[in-house]
Amino acid sequence: MSPETVVPDLRIVPATGLDLVSLNDLVNNPRVAQYLDLIPPVPIEATLAFWKHVEDGVVRLWCIWQGDRIIGATGIVLNPAGTKLSHGAAFFIYLAPVAWGKGVGDRAMRHIEEDAREQGLGRLECMVAATNLWAIRLYERHGFVHEGVKRGAFRDGSGVTDLLVMGKLL
Repeated sequence: MSPETVVPDLRIVPATGLDLVSLNDLVNNPRVAQYLDLIPPVPIEATLAFWKHVEDGVVRLWCIWQGDRIIGATGIVLNPAGTKLSHGAAFFIYLAPVAWGKGVGDRAMRHIEEDAREQGLGRLECMVAATNLWAIRLYERHGFVHEGVKRGAFRDGSGVTDLLVMGKLL
């Protein structure tokens, strides 16, 4: 079933400064934050500092909208231009619980890969908590492979867990 069928009126559009309060609210949602490296409460100043990276072209950021509300965000963190790493980038996706299990992650993943190819990138990668099984399955479905493990690198509610390094050659 296509995500458009499951989640009507889904749009992925470039973020603007007007979206920052909604994005800050999203990263402060405990169910969303459980798999982010940010520890709530995330002050709006931290979101504004992140926005500076978007304005500087280091991060490409999109909001995922359903109707008149933001239900997620996705982005690519570019490696520095002119380096031996500049052909690759790290990506991220975070979604409100209302969007979980409805194909929104698949749609975001396709968007990220399409943009990465348009940017001339040859590699995408991410780090994901070993306990985030939904995300791991999503990335595997899209051809990402396990490339390594950072043991005990992520603090979760019960202590620490591993971070899996996953990557895909485009």
